[in-house]
Amino acid sequence: MNDYSEENAETSANIKKNYYFLKTENKEGVIGLSNLGNTCFMNSSLQCLGHLPSFVSEIKTIDLNLFKKNNLITVLVDLFKQMENKDKDNKSQDILKNIIHLMSEINNKYSLYQQQDANEFISLLLFHLNRGVIRLNLSFENKYINHESESQEYKNMMKRFFTGKSFIESLFYGKIKKVILCPRGHEIKNIFQIFTILELSFIEEKSPKDLKKMLKAYQGDQYYDDEIICPLCQNKKYKRCRQQTLIYDIPKYFIVHFNKNEKKEYLKIKYDLELLYSDIVLNENIYIKYKLVGVVKFSGIKGFGHYTAVCYNHFDENYYKFNDSQIEVVNQTNLICDNANILFYERID
Repeated sequence: MNDYSEENAETSANIKKNYYFLKTENKEGVIGLSNLGNTCFMNSSLQCLGHLPSFVSEIKTIDLNLFKKNNLITVLVDLFKQMENKDKDNKSQDILKNIIHLMSEINNKYSLYQQQDANEFISLLLFHLNRGVIRLNLSFENKYINHESESQEYKNMMKRFFTGKSFIESLFYGKIKKVILCPRGHEIKNIFQIFTILELSFIEEKSPKDLKKMLKAYQGDQYYDDEIICPLCQNKKYKRCRQQTLIYDIPKYFIVHFNKNEKKEYLKIKYDLELLYSDIVLNENIYIKYKLVGVVKFSGIKGFGHYTAVCYNHFDENYYKFNDSQIEVVNQTNLICDNANILFYERID
């Protein structure tokens, strides 16, 4: 899939209606990222991640001296500093090349400079960042918590990472429980899974095209086709049992990806600027709000496509559209778009 933008074909009248151009000088938290050649998937993903304050704050707190220089964590810190416009010299292009290089060491497909799926890039990046933080926790606990020569302030800072749980997990890991029921309604088996991005699919053309309805349908009854024994039915074997999928824990950042339909097309989805906890975890009346803070958009035809991002800037409380190095302010009334591919929601604490 090559990098192609249908949006370039928009008329200037439509552009002026939905956006207004932004001059980015001295604008904290707003910087475009150069396309290195079919890397719009990466740029859009990094823009959304770089506009998640708790994530950026946590990763920047890590002592970078604990890592070798060219590491995913160190290069992301460098990039986030650039995105906050704190460094006068824009070195983001070199940093992006470093990220591509490091990701290609994990999966060689990223070395080809071909278009990739943004959701796969985000999942792989978070997975390896989490591994890096966990290794840090295990390797340096005794050295930095128990060493008498370290200052108490430094020890307290490091203890935040040595809790047995990575901050990546706290911010991004949600939990799903799948309950297998026999035909008589007995609960046979529970399957627990962790997700960073919730994958929502279109099973058929009649599937709902509304995010809230899709979340409800995702947690509806499905079928478990593997043979299973029910001990409450005198060990009777069943081939086709009912399966209920339940989202029972959602993280600080709730990320949703819309899969293509059977025709390999992305469909128009209705979604809201805010979700309630009860919209995601059904039958729970906890009043917690989630705010839309990032959208990865995909537009294209057949084998050609282009990713852009819309992100909420917490510094000035505006939404911005990032089309690689081009930046525009987005009116909130035009935030809900037809080609949303990935949604980022942030819990309002």
